[in-house]
Amino acid sequence: MRRSSKWWIATVLLVTAGVGAGFSLGLTVAATVDHSSSRLSPIDFVIIVLGAVAGIWGGAYLAGRLTRGNKRRFLGAGFGGILGLILGGSLFAVHTNFLGFLQAILVILLPGVSAVIGSRVAERSGPSGKGGRGR
Repeated sequence: MRRSSKWWIATVLLVTAGVGAGFSLGLTVAATVDHSSSRLSPIDFVIIVLGAVAGIWGGAYLAGRLTRGNKRRFLGAGFGGILGLILGGSLFAVHTNFLGFLQAILVILLPGVSAVIGSRVAERSGPSGKGGRGR
């Protein structure tokens, strides 16, 4: 059976959905734990970010299972998604009025897109002899 060349679509969608679900779950847990105040404390922020990180790894795992990927692709997608989360958070913190609504879309999609890039880099490098420091 020929492997699909559209595996990156599943990776983008699942990692992006995982980040959204992780943020929602983290926000719910943080609100449940600290419901006494209306402001977010640093502990709440940590819980929300941990939820997003769990969503990234969950989405990378599901994408790997659906596309018959290997461990290297899973790890590349996970670490790429975390890098995208950091870049998306940085882009959100900059908050320029120049980008407007496009900025929100970039922040949402950036973990999924960087997960695909990380997955491709991990797939092409390694000990298989096709790149990297192979044996």
